[in-house]
Amino acid sequence: MIIREANIEDAKSIAKISSESLGYPCDEKLVERRLSNLYKQKVFVVEEDEEIVGFVQAELYQLLYQENSINVLGLAIHKDFQIRGYGKALMLRVEEWAKEMSCSKVRLNSEISRLAAHCFYESLGYKNTKSQKRFEKKI
Repeated sequence: MIIREANIEDAKSIAKISSESLGYPCDEKLVERRLSNLYKQKVFVVEEDEEIVGFVQAELYQLLYQENSINVLGLAIHKDFQIRGYGKALMLRVEEWAKEMSCSKVRLNSEISRLAAHCFYESLGYKNTKSQKRFEKKI
């Protein structure tokens, strides 16, 4: 298992994993554009036998009223490689990055219906600290 920062050549694999494992249609060209212009973000991939089997995207989360933290924007493991420790390894890498950035915590949101994901995060020591609604407006 190798964990490294993602690069533009990883876009096709990331788009495929995002579409298949998260259920979000994902365009390879969009992933390329995002990877080429990350601002206060990191994307780490995990490889097995030179094949990308998962990724995590995280950002530096800065609020005026709290110490800085790291916000996990997405974690996905290819369905054929789940429950083998890849997600845990990626989350531990995010936690290392948090320490490198002098952050005191890692936070994330998880869709209420993703019960298996909730159990996974809890097994890593994460606690549910809030229930909330998200509001969006297309502009």
